[in-house]
Amino acid sequence: MERFGIIVLTLGMVCLLVTSANAAPVGLPTNVKEMEGQVFTNAEDDVEFSMAVEADFLDKRELENANSEIQAAFYAAKFICSFEDKVDLYMFLGQSQGMECKATISSSEVVYKLDDNLFWGIGINTFIHDWLRYGLRFFADAKYRRVKDIGYASVTVDGFQYDENQIKDPRTAFDWNEWQIAFGVAKDLDYIMPYAGVRYSDVSAECGATVGGTTYDLGSTGSDNIIGFFIGCSFVPTEQFSVDLEARFVDEQAVTVAGVVTF
Repeated sequence: MERFGIIVLTLGMVCLLVTSANAAPVGLPTNVKEMEGQVFTNAEDDVEFSMAVEADFLDKRELENANSEIQAAFYAAKFICSFEDKVDLYMFLGQSQGMECKATISSSEVVYKLDDNLFWGIGINTFIHDWLRYGLRFFADAKYRRVKDIGYASVTVDGFQYDENQIKDPRTAFDWNEWQIAFGVAKDLDYIMPYAGVRYSDVSAECGATVGGTTYDLGSTGSDNIIGFFIGCSFVPTEQFSVDLEARFVDEQAVTVAGVVTF
């Protein structure tokens, strides 16, 4: 009964955050989920490989300058190399879509709509401690993600839209960098593993363009909030496959769906 209550509560919270989700996802290490694949052994280390397909929907992240905020979707393939059942090193490659930055500049409401673009990232995810008595597993994650030289699809000022060919003298191509450090705990419920934690994350962004004879320059800005929380649930029907749901809030409003396969 207690297990059922925890499952229902976790799924309910995740679903609530998905419907209201307004930095990069955290995720569970493959060893925390007890996923196993083909082991490649040398003289010192056991190495396993896995791959994930990840969809990350950033509904809102507030920035420091000009009452600005950004939203985007990130679709990526993630390649994971696991060592000694403790550490995951990974990289991901993908495409950003629908990226949009809203700001108030010179008393005008400005919306920069950005082109879809490739992005990349790297990270490390590690198991810290297994509290067997309560079935709790502690883990940490650190990652960096970057989208570079994004072009402008349009700029809208107070409801009037300027298309790409009307944008003059772009101050700079839009750059987006984000990094995070997260600590969390997962509860082992056999095939279902809810988890939650806290994270430090920050971003840097820079953009600006001239339209209609006026320059609207957001300048270089960071995140308005750098401390946030995450909650998620990993479904592990077999040792070779899992489906993960995760929501993040306070520092940003976002939700991620991922599928992981070990080799």
